Amino acid sequence: LKSASISETEFNVWLYHLLLFRGSVGEAFRLYRSRKETIAFKRTIPNYKQFDDLEDLIYKNNSVLLISEGGPGDEIRMSTLLDEISSYVGKLYISCDPRLKSLFERSFPSIDFIQVAKNRDDRRKFDYKDRDKVGDAFAAKIVNNIFIEKAEKVDKVCSIFDLLGLLRHDRLSFRNNTSRLTPDKGLVGVYKKAMLNHKNIKIGLAWRSMIRSSARSKHYLSVEDLSAFRGKENIEIWVLQPDWDAGEINQLREIFGESNVHLAEDVDLIDDFERQAALIVGLDAVISPCSTTAELASALGIKTYILSNSYMTSWRKNEDGSDIWYANSRLITGENVGNKRTLVLNLIKEIDYLSGKHSG
Repeated sequence: LKSASISETEFNVWLYHLLLFRGSVGEAFRLYRSRKETIAFKRTIPNYKQFDDLEDLIYKNNSVLLISEGGPGDEIRMSTLLDEISSYVGKLYISCDPRLKSLFERSFPSIDFIQVAKNRDDRRKFDYKDRDKVGDAFAAKIVNNIFIEKAEKVDKVCSIFDLLGLLRHDRLSFRNNTSRLTPDKGLVGVYKKAMLNHKNIKIGLAWRSMIRSSARSKHYLSVEDLSAFRGKENIEIWVLQPDWDAGEINQLREIFGESNVHLAEDVDLIDDFERQAALIVGLDAVISPCSTTAELASALGIKTYILSNSYMTSWRKNEDGSDIWYANSRLITGENVGNKRTLVLNLIKEIDYLSGKHSG
């Protein structure tokens, strides 16, 4: 497949992941421009613009409204682009998940955020009453009336996913990821004070997706997979796993020790990103699969060990072991994809090294 034809190819998720795995990052990201979402935006929003090159994006005297897509984790990851995009345009607006609005506004004060809940066909009940002006059922899953009204007042509208091929066209271009999230100082103080008497290394831990199935479980860990940590008493665990169950907590306490496993029961690990962020910045590190937890911790600048047990995520690993999106994070893989035992052993090596630096 010639690169010249990639941008004209209908979006195919398997081709997308194949290109990423081969290292053709720019070609993979340009596929976003032919997605059904982009087609829906084009027929719904008259001033929707697909920028053809970086010079085309520079609208110093004009306003640009971006559409955010995906879940909170995707929005957090895409936030690493916002300072760069903002520098190219006169005024930047972007939609965001309502749960992220206050965190984003604090982190990017020059950008205006428009809260738009998205229907991702998950377990949440969704109401389309605020979408009757959208004019397209598919686009209405992603934008609402308020967004459409704002679109009529700006110069150009574009999905942030459609900009990826321009802004992150190769692995070196990810070095432009300098944006960081800023947590609430008051909340940070609350959680740091609560941790003052904990002298061991403090690690936040998540291990799986909220959605459980045999097909998905192969990409994630179970608590039992962490058994090789047994006996490492200098580690204290703060559970960051949304939707954990009592059986999992009991297993964690058996592995790490009863007094070394902590539940932040005042933190809603699904919907309250302000308290999650404040808790996370008080930790020494976070362990998580490629999930919203990993994206949040990484975007906060915290040392994050991202567990990858799939070709769909292993492309993110740089030669030095760092994550392509976040220089402060490391992508942990096994000897080969699917080998959870060696993945955990490699994770333990990383934590042992971190523990040595902490004790030193």
